[in-house]
Amino acid sequence: MTQPAHNYESAEFDLAAPIERAIEEAEHGKVIYLHSRQQQKVVIMPPELAAAALEALDEAEVLRVIEERQNEERIPWDQVKAELRELEAKGL
Repeated sequence: MTQPAHNYESAEFDLAAPIERAIEEAEHGKVIYLHSRQQQKVVIMPPELAAAALEALDEAEVLRVIEERQNEERIPWDQVKAELRELEAKGL
């Protein structure tokens, strides 16, 4: 009988235990970074912290839009009302 060209060994890894441990740590307020090949791939964190981070990102986006539009031309409210009345009179 001929030998295979490569001798491969298989290994089974139980990934549930480390993930469960990371979840337990997050439940106690810790932020857990999972790495693969020395690069951060996943972050496990308490849901309250994730919600706060997402809210902060939303607020930062709103502030960015406000700053971006700071120099846009402003239309006086009286002019807007007058234009709306004209459109309404035309049936639009």
